[in-house]
Amino acid sequence: MTPAQIAIPFPNQPSFKDEDYLVSNCNNVIFNAIVSWPNWAYPVYRIKGPKGSGKTHLSQIWQRLSGATLIQTSQLSSHIEQIANNPNHIILENLDEAVDQNVLFHLYNLVRAENKNMLITSSSSFSDWNLSLPDLVSRLRTVPVLEISEPDDDLIRMVLMKLSSDRQIQLNLNVIEYLIPRIERSFEAIQKCVLALDEHSLREKRKITIPLAKKILDNADVG
Repeated sequence: MTPAQIAIPFPNQPSFKDEDYLVSNCNNVIFNAIVSWPNWAYPVYRIKGPKGSGKTHLSQIWQRLSGATLIQTSQLSSHIEQIANNPNHIILENLDEAVDQNVLFHLYNLVRAENKNMLITSSSSFSDWNLSLPDLVSRLRTVPVLEISEPDDDLIRMVLMKLSSDRQIQLNLNVIEYLIPRIERSFEAIQKCVLALDEHSLREKRKITIPLAKKILDNADVG
């Protein structure tokens, strides 16, 4: 018996170019709001969406427009002095992690005082952050939330095509159309499905076909 080929994953290099952001009915309002800068109605916005929904892509589009400084929430405390000395527009990514509330409060006030804008990204809801600093809570409650909903059929189709392109694999349209009504309607499930298709195709030395797609979907982890 010929041993199964070991799947060696090729580098997955997603494209975050402006033109590669996939716009559908479930995210067009958010996309239009981001690219309307500098004509924002509010100084601070928050993008909320599940893992893999394109929050980072949107923040990078805005970074190119505004020249904003991007900071991970976990690194905020170590960067606050540098930000104070050189005020700029700010992208604060992943406000789902533990954060020094006094530092975050200082950042918010700094952004407002310097007439800058800030874009916050998160996967969780405001109520999940367990904030206890009253002044910080009152300010963050006023921040408009741009929420990315789960993908519709059109966006699932586009995401499947983009992820397969990012991984440099061939995913035929008949396979894509087979997957759309059967795959779990979440960005994370779509990512897992494409990864599994790629790995199984390499390991079993077979093209990505509908039977292979069915086999993948039968796996509860991705279907």
